[in-house]
Amino acid sequence: MEENINIIEARQELMVSPSSDENQTFRTAYFLKPCNKEHSYSLPPHFSISFQTTTNLPLEVKYNGWRRPQDEWKKWVNKLRPKFEFLWIKTGIYHAITASTYEIKRNDALILQLADRWCSKTNTFVFPWGESTITLEDIK
Repeated sequence: MEENINIIEARQELMVSPSSDENQTFRTAYFLKPCNKEHSYSLPPHFSISFQTTTNLPLEVKYNGWRRPQDEWKKWVNKLRPKFEFLWIKTGIYHAITASTYEIKRNDALILQLADRWCSKTNTFVFPWGESTITLEDIK
C-alpha cells in the first residue's frame, strides 16, 4: 500500500513590516518539508557548489526594480481601509493591498548567494540537500 506523504506544511505566521509595527497581519505561509531520506545526492551535470563569499563574486548587480512603497500610498490605504476593508476581503484583494504597503529590506548578500546556487541547465537552485525551484504555488 502506498504511503500518503504530504510534502507541504501550511502555518499561520505573523507578517510584520520592517519599517513599522502597525502593518501586522496573519497570513498562511507554505513550507516544503524535506523528503530526501538518503544522504547521498548527486549534483546535476556541469554544476558544482561554490562556497565563495559575496565580497569576492565577480559581479556588479543593479536592482533597478527595487522600490520602497510611497508614503502617500500608505496614507491612502490607511485612509480607505476602515471604509473598504470588508470589500477588499470579499473580492480577494485585501492581502495584496496591505502587502503593497510593506517595505521589504533588500539583503544583497542573500540574493547573491542564492543566485550563485542557480543551475541554468535544470532551472533549479542546487543546495547540499538537493535541488529546489520556485513554483507558481510559492508566489501566490
